[in-house]
Amino acid sequence: MRMLTGPAIAALVLTAGAGTALAVQTGTGPTAASAAESREMLRIADTYLAHRAAAVTAEGSRVPADVLTAPLADTLRGEFDALAARGRSLHGIGAGYSRAETDPATGTPEVSGTTATLELEELTRLFHEVSGPGAPPYEAYALTHTLTFHRAANGHWLLSAARPHIGPADLPPTTHFRKG
Repeated sequence: MRMLTGPAIAALVLTAGAGTALAVQTGTGPTAASAAESREMLRIADTYLAHRAAAVTAEGSRVPADVLTAPLADTLRGEFDALAARGRSLHGIGAGYSRAETDPATGTPEVSGTTATLELEELTRLFHEVSGPGAPPYEAYALTHTLTFHRAANGHWLLSAARPHIGPADLPPTTHFRKG
């Protein structure tokens, strides 16, 4: 048996029942999430981004509260209501969207204790309800986000914060609002 000491010990992996791996942080800095944790957080990111994009469309969407912490779900309810109002307003002037498509998120979350952070680029297309001859059928945007996750008492991850990287001089996409 070899003894490990100092900062070289980054994480201890314990195996729980049914083959579930649980990473316990013992080092000083963040570590890459396990493959299972990464899949879970990327699925949550996809769910959040798809629901947010759909909120401005004729399809509409609700806050995906089952993948969010309660405080974030409460905050996003107001934002989703405002996005739905924006979608109705655009529809009223013939500039609405019929549906949204968001590409699957990619990236590797970094875990530090019960918190994880993921930076990713959202790629979304908002399809126009009405598109004239020669006009593009959709508008597209790419937007970088920093997502923060919290590990719940049951061991599952929940999205606890979502920060789009929108600079003071940037025009936010239809699915976001300027903060501040």
